Amino acid sequence: MLSVCMIVLDEEECISRSLTSIHPYIDEIVIVDGGSKDKTREIATTFNKVILLENSWPEDYSIQRNIAIDHSKGDWIFSLDADEYLMEYVGQNLKRLTEFSEYDAYRFMYKHFFDNNFDNIFSTDYHIKMFKRHCRFVGKYHEAPEGYKTVIDTNMEIWHYKKAEWQQKDNEHYWDLGQKPSPGWIKTAGKWVNTGG
Repeated sequence: MLSVCMIVLDEEECISRSLTSIHPYIDEIVIVDGGSKDKTREIATTFNKVILLENSWPEDYSIQRNIAIDHSKGDWIFSLDADEYLMEYVGQNLKRLTEFSEYDAYRFMYKHFFDNNFDNIFSTDYHIKMFKRHCRFVGKYHEAPEGYKTVIDTNMEIWHYKKAEWQQKDNEHYWDLGQKPSPGWIKTAGKWVNTGG
C-alpha cells in the first residue's frame, strides 16, 4: 500500500493541483492541517482518498510530518507538499518503485518554478520523497526523512511551484523558528519588515 503524506496551512491556491496530480496513483492521502483559515480543508475533502487531520502548527515541521506518517496505513510513504505536483508519467510509475526490495528510499529530481520562471536551470536538485514507513522526519525546518538504509536517485521529476508571496510567508515562518533572516529583514511589533539593509 502506498500512502501520500502532506502537511498544509492556508494552501487553497495550490492544493487542488497537487492532489489532482497524484490522486489516481496511490491508495490514500493523509493530510495534517495546521489551522488553515482559507478553503484548504474544504478543497482537500473533495478528494475521496483524503484523510484529513488537524493539529495546531507546532514549532517543528518534523512533528507535523511524522503525525501524518503515524496515521497512514501504507508500507510506503510519498511525501508531497501542496505546492508540488507530478507529471503523469511519474504517478504511473510510483507503485513500480515499491517492487524493488533492495531500496527503502528514493530521491526525485526537483524542478523549482518561481513566479512562472524555471529557477534551477543550471543546478540539479534531488529530494527524498518516497520511503518505507519506518523512516521518520528530523529537523525543525528544512526537515528530511531519516532511517533508511539504501537510497537511490530516480530520473523522475517533482515540480515545485512558488509565488513570491508564498515564499515570503515560508521565510517568515523559518525565521520565527530560528533560521537567520535574509539581510535587511528585522521583526518589529510582531511583523517582519525589510529595512533595505
